Amino acid sequence: MTASPAVPILTPDQRPRVFISSTLVELTAERAAARAAVEALRLIPVMFELGARPHPARALYRAYLAQSHVFVAVYAERYGWVAPGEEVSGLEDEYLLSAGLPRLVYVKTPAPAREPRLAALLARVRDDDTVSYKSFTDAAELGALLRDDLAVLLGERFLLGGAVGAPEPHPAPAPAPALPYPMTELIGRDDQVAAVSRLLATGERMVTLVGPGGIGKTRVALEVAHRLAAEGRDPVAFVPLEAVVDPGAVLPAVAAALGVGLDGGIPAMDALVAALGPRRFVLVVDNLEQVAAAASDLAGLLERCPGVAVLATSRAPLRLRGERQVPVEPLGLPDPDDMGAAVHAPAVALFLDRARAVQPGFGLDRAEDVAAVAELVRRLDGIPLALEMAAARARLLSPTALLNRVGSALDLGSRAGDVPARQRTVRDTLSWSEQLLSPEQRCLLARLSLFVSPWTLTDAESVGGADLGDAFEGVAALVESSLAVPAPGTVGEPRFRLYETVRAFAAERLTGPERVAAEQRYVRRLASVTEALDRGIRSADQARWRTEFRLLWPDLRLAWGLALRDGDATTAVHFVNAWVGLWLDGRLHEAEELMAGTLAAAAGQHPPRHGDLVLAAAGWAFNRGDYARARELIEQLGREVPVPEIPEAAGTVCLYRGYLDAGDGAFDAAAEQLARSTALLADAGAGGRWIEAFAHSGLGSLAALGGDLETARREHSVSGALGREYGNVAAEMQAAVFLAVLGLATGDLAEARELLASASDLVEQHPFYEGNAYCLEAAAAVAVADGDAVAAARALGVARALRDVIGARVWPLLEPVSAQVQDGVRAALDPTAFAAAFAAGRATDPRRAAALARDLVRPATGTP
Repeated sequence: MTASPAVPILTPDQRPRVFISSTLVELTAERAAARAAVEALRLIPVMFELGARPHPARALYRAYLAQSHVFVAVYAERYGWVAPGEEVSGLEDEYLLSAGLPRLVYVKTPAPAREPRLAALLARVRDDDTVSYKSFTDAAELGALLRDDLAVLLGERFLLGGAVGAPEPHPAPAPAPALPYPMTELIGRDDQVAAVSRLLATGERMVTLVGPGGIGKTRVALEVAHRLAAEGRDPVAFVPLEAVVDPGAVLPAVAAALGVGLDGGIPAMDALVAALGPRRFVLVVDNLEQVAAAASDLAGLLERCPGVAVLATSRAPLRLRGERQVPVEPLGLPDPDDMGAAVHAPAVALFLDRARAVQPGFGLDRAEDVAAVAELVRRLDGIPLALEMAAARARLLSPTALLNRVGSALDLGSRAGDVPARQRTVRDTLSWSEQLLSPEQRCLLARLSLFVSPWTLTDAESVGGADLGDAFEGVAALVESSLAVPAPGTVGEPRFRLYETVRAFAAERLTGPERVAAEQRYVRRLASVTEALDRGIRSADQARWRTEFRLLWPDLRLAWGLALRDGDATTAVHFVNAWVGLWLDGRLHEAEELMAGTLAAAAGQHPPRHGDLVLAAAGWAFNRGDYARARELIEQLGREVPVPEIPEAAGTVCLYRGYLDAGDGAFDAAAEQLARSTALLADAGAGGRWIEAFAHSGLGSLAALGGDLETARREHSVSGALGREYGNVAAEMQAAVFLAVLGLATGDLAEARELLASASDLVEQHPFYEGNAYCLEAAAAVAVADGDAVAAARALGVARALRDVIGARVWPLLEPVSAQVQDGVRAALDPTAFAAAFAAGRATDPRRAAALARDLVRPATGTP
């Protein structure tokens, strides 16, 4: 038979009664405020004005007091009426009769006309340490004070395990329920766990872990919770909100996690305030994004419970004052330039740990397996959920096979029974996040999926379209929802990007006419960007613009292809301006088909920009070593198509003719064209001066071929000076190389070393593969002079490898110098030794070219 409960079982209607004592007329507004505060807590106010009763006043208030559980007194200036035969007023009598009840006394200030007997009473009340005594200034303040004090009192006396009328306060809330214990090891988050733990330990009270779905926010929060619990300083409770969709149900969920009952109809806020009071407590509230409107309730709880701190997880910030946001980023990816350390990258370490859980012998014993896993974790953005889903397939597939079969991360799924429904597949996780967006924000996300590279707000405005409203607000919403993230390391206007998984998911939403319209806006935007990039690359700020170009080239290439696909030759012509950036980076071959397609599409149309296209195509062909095609295109200008109207066009035509004439052996004609080029370009603004540097370089090479070394030195010096002033790194580097060759010719080896070291530093800081090749050839000449012909042959091999990679030839005017160096190296070695050293050079990583050239010219100088 069940034992009787320790406290009586009461019907639900039996709620605590609060007796309110005060003078009536003087404190009408205050009594109304006190009544409202009591009723807000679903308690029963006991007041004279709530109904007439046929009993003497003294008998009535005594009876009321006998049935009340809390005594509240409100005093101002009046002491009250003293009945005949009585020594004290009814007001003081009520206070005296309340002994044994919890007593809350509130005194209105200022009260300049306070009666002496009331002042004497208040003096005794202040000396009574069993009474709560507070001052207030108006009815609103009284209501707020009384509500908070009753809530605390309610928890201590009646809520936590006691019953109505229970005389003793409950000692403390029950211990928090046990925290969940994850079954897997946390990898790559030690620093973040320590940082969040420090925030909470040093007084931060609202910390939000923010990140996309599957990034590991819950896992980090649980690790922090266990660390805090192990330290034993504060109790910790875990509040899962995965199944909660109503913001109004969040505080009840917190109460349930703490074991605080709400059976008496007490509001969750008041019950929690009563239970927690000033005590220290950490609440780990998980998955707040779908009930973000409840954030204000949590803020209210923190305001009323000064010892409570909240560690929340959410896909979007809560936007609360005092909130400390902690972004949870993807796990670190391996460095593509250091595959030897790839297994130590956190993303790879997590993948291996989970793979070995299903296939204990899974390893990375071969270089191709390391490369496959490194590429796999990169494709999956280092997002833990996606990595774990991929690793689950390691039971059946090798790393390379796994990489080949994981075509779309969206279709990765988990068979684990304890995975939440929203995280069964990557697609489910992203769908959950997408539901938090407005229709306009979903549409913007889909349109932004066109971008391969990081994009700016201006890009978002252009491609998003006017129908979606303020692009800034839309992007802000995507960032707050962790679907878009700031792109690190970019310069100029801030850039953002979508994770690859998010981009693939959003691209599926972009279909039909909406996709066609978005692609058209995308192409127009990138076409305008191309022209700005070309101007920037041909300026003194070349380094920054080349960085920007490398970042944007994937989008430029895609947009260029879309313009040709749609037969938009006029727009496609704009993209040929990309050729200078591609040339400097040694990547002209990457757009060979696009350039040919643009020429074919524009043939016979003669649009206004057709001359620009032909001139750019000529430069393209020249720098690819197709000199016959370059001559054919140059001769079309002024004959079949008009010369472009840009200031530097005529001088550029003369420049190409001069170099091509030199290649044909027509040195006098070449000198005439190059001299004319310098005159035209000198008056063509900064863009013209940028190109003029190459004309002076050509004149210097012609002079050297004719034996006029003084003129050659002067022209190359002018070329280098123009390069430095106008940001033409290629011309500046070429000038240093040719001046070094002149130094070798005149026996000034020290000058040659110094100039080549400077050129090597320049091309290492501003990568220029073709320039590297010239540096290496000149450095080979220095090595021969030092007696190290093997190193010289190896340098020539690296130079050839560089030209093979970029598909370039030696410029016509430079071929004699290049041939002379090679002949000198061959003469210093027997054919077998030369071939072996040359082959070793061709097998060298081209990225080390600048460093190799510098090493060849510096040893004898002692330069570090």
